[in-house]
Amino acid sequence: MEPNLSQALHLINGESVHEKIRSGQVIKKLIDGGQSHEEVVSEIYLRCLSRAPTESEMTAIRAEIELVEDKVGLLEDIFWAVLNSREFVFNH
Repeated sequence: MEPNLSQALHLINGESVHEKIRSGQVIKKLIDGGQSHEEVVSEIYLRCLSRAPTESEMTAIRAEIELVEDKVGLLEDIFWAVLNSREFVFNH
């Protein structure tokens, strides 16, 4: 079954996915478990895309992590972005 426009728009614009990320507290649990920010990013990619982030993806993410104070918020945004990526929507 192919995703339709309505489903894609709901993922991108809807609050339900972002709220599920926040309420599930996956990011917080990983950080509280002692994982580094880079390990959390790798976990997000493995959970969503069944692969590790590429070196260029990790380089871009590392740069963002250095710039922000709210690391958990950024990692939640990365989780949301990966879930909304073309790779996830069309392959998983």
